Amino acid sequence: MGDKLEGTRSTTPTRHLPIKLLKFGGLDFELVYAGPAHTVGDIFVWMPSQRIVFSGDIVYTERLLGPGPAQDTGSWVEVFEAMMSYEPVHIIPGHGHLATPAQARADTYDYLTFLRGEIAKVIEEGGDIYAAVEIDQSRFSHLKVFDLIARRNAQGVFAQMEFE
Repeated sequence: MGDKLEGTRSTTPTRHLPIKLLKFGGLDFELVYAGPAHTVGDIFVWMPSQRIVFSGDIVYTERLLGPGPAQDTGSWVEVFEAMMSYEPVHIIPGHGHLATPAQARADTYDYLTFLRGEIAKVIEEGGDIYAAVEIDQSRFSHLKVFDLIARRNAQGVFAQMEFE
């Protein structure tokens, strides 16, 4: 693999993508950057004629999300809300199968807002990261990889919110 990368260099984006309209095969697609979510550069693609959102990692269904490299779950909540303001009928998530808005909300938004709310309580009560990992997240235990990352998620969100 090393020689396949020879002569290339890694670069990072230098500006954010404003809302752009693309036409492809007679269909309109809007590329929307609403802020950091799972990653700093997450965008969603809106197909207005079909009322479909391609959410990328803004939406996880059927598996527990991980806070991701952006480490900004507050912004992720806002991005999710901005995406839902388009009132999609279908969502094609970054993880999981084609979803309804209700399923996307239950598996992503509800988890993010629940975890942030519970971490806020821990912080308000003077708790520490050890208390954060003891939060009862079992209402989301039906999601894949729950047992592997739920406690780590609590740690990461605590570390982020501790200095908000």
